[in-house]
Amino acid sequence: MKAKFDAFEVLHDVIRIHGDVALVIDSSTDRKSKYTWIAVRKEGQWWVISETMTNVAPPQ
Repeated sequence: MKAKFDAFEVLHDVIRIHGDVALVIDSSTDRKSKYTWIAVRKEGQWWVISETMTNVAPPQ
C-alpha cells in the first residue's frame, strides 16, 4: 500500500518514555488530525514500530 502525504507540522501533546519504549501523541497544528507513535530503543537508536493517523471531528 502506498500513500502520499503533504508536509505537515505537529504539536507534541504527550511524550512518555518507559525504559526502552516511547509513546508519542501529536496533533496537527490545525487540530484536525491526531498521530500516535510507538517506538522502541534498540542499540541506542529509536525505531518507530507503530503509528496511527486519525482525523478528529471538529468541536460542535
